Amino acid sequence: MGLGKTVQVSAFLCALERSGLHRPTLVVCPATMLRQWRRELRAWAPGLRPVILHESAVSRSALSDARGNKKSARLEMLRDCVADAKGVLLTTYEHLRLMRDHVLSVRWGYAVLDEGHKIRNPDADVTICAKQLQTVHRLIMTGAPIQNRLSELWSLFDFCFPGKLGTLPVFQAQFAVPIQLGGYSNASQQQVVTAYRCATMLKDLISPYLLRRMKADVNINLPKKTEQVLFCPMTGEQREAYRSYIHSRDVEEILEGRREALGGIDVLRKIVNHPDLLERTTQAHSEKYGEAERSGKLLVTEKVLGLWREQGHRCLLFSQTQQMLDILEAAIARAGYTYRRMDGTTPVSHRMRLIDEFNGDDDVFVFLLTTKVGGLGVNLTGADRVLLYDPD
Repeated sequence: MGLGKTVQVSAFLCALERSGLHRPTLVVCPATMLRQWRRELRAWAPGLRPVILHESAVSRSALSDARGNKKSARLEMLRDCVADAKGVLLTTYEHLRLMRDHVLSVRWGYAVLDEGHKIRNPDADVTICAKQLQTVHRLIMTGAPIQNRLSELWSLFDFCFPGKLGTLPVFQAQFAVPIQLGGYSNASQQQVVTAYRCATMLKDLISPYLLRRMKADVNINLPKKTEQVLFCPMTGEQREAYRSYIHSRDVEEILEGRREALGGIDVLRKIVNHPDLLERTTQAHSEKYGEAERSGKLLVTEKVLGLWREQGHRCLLFSQTQQMLDILEAAIARAGYTYRRMDGTTPVSHRMRLIDEFNGDDDVFVFLLTTKVGGLGVNLTGADRVLLYDPD
C-alpha cells in the first residue's frame, strides 16, 4: 500500500487518452476511495472525465428529480459517462452488483478493480458479476492477492486472464493441494519436492501478468517499520468476568460441539477490550460506561497516547468495532486531544475531507478509524505512529 498504484493506473489511462486509444473505462473501488480516485485522475489524467456513480454523489446531483428518483439519476449518469470516449466511471463493488444489468451491457475499454481481493471468493455474487464485464482489458490492483488460500489467487487471475490457470478444480488438483501438502511440518520429502515444483511452475505462469512493487523499487524515503506487542494485564473486573464466562454453560456447549467457538471468542474479546461492551445497551447511559480504570488495554492505550503526544508524534488508532471506537473517542475527548473519526457510519461524501484535515493539520493528534473503513487503500500520510487496539 502507498506505492503509487492509483497514480500509475491514472497515468496509464492518460497515455491512452493522449494516444487516442481511450474508451469509456470502469473503475471499481471501495466507497472511501471514490473521491481519492477522482482527485488522482484530475491530477494525472486531466484530459479524462471521471464520474462517480454512488448514492453520495447522486443525492446532490442535479439529475435527481423532485421526487428523489436516485435510480433514474444513476442510469442517466451511467449513460452520460459511456457516451463520452473520455469518460471514467467510478463506482463501488456494491453498485456493480446492484446495477449489473446496466453495467454489463456496456463494452468498456478497460475495467480496473482497485482492492481487487474483493473478488477473491470465486462463488461470490460480486465476483461472478465482475467476470461478466464486457472487456478483454482488465486490471486488478491489490496489496493482498492471497489472504488465506491459493484459490483466492485463482479467482483474481481468472478475472484478468480467464482460463489461463484452468478451471478451479484443475487448479486445486495441480497447484493448490500439492503446495498445501508440502507446507505441513510432517510432509514427506517427496511432498516437499512436489510442492516446490508446483510453486515454481505457478510463479512462471503468472509472472508475465503480475507487476509487483516493493518499497525498495520506488525508493520511498521512510524509516524502517518497527512493531511492538504490548501485553496488558486485565483489571480485577475483567478477570472476574473472564473466569465467569469460562465456567459458563455457553462454554460447556462449545466444548460439547453444540455451539460455535467463534461466538465464545467474540465474548472473550469484548471482555479484554472493555467489559462494558458486553452490556452496552443497558450501560451506555451510565456515568461509569467506558471508564479507563476498568480496562487494562484502555489504561495502557492512554499512557501510550500521552507519551506520543509529549514526543510530538501523530497517530492512527484502529479498532474493529464502532462500539469500542465510541469508548476510545470518549477517552480521547477526556484527555483533551484534537482528533478526527471515520467509520462505517461516516457519509462517503465526508470521508475525503476528514482524511485531508488529518493529513494537512498538525494540530490533529489522533485519527480514530475502524479497520474496515480505514484499512483499505486510504492515504493517511500525516501519522508516524499506529495503534491497533484489537488486532484481528
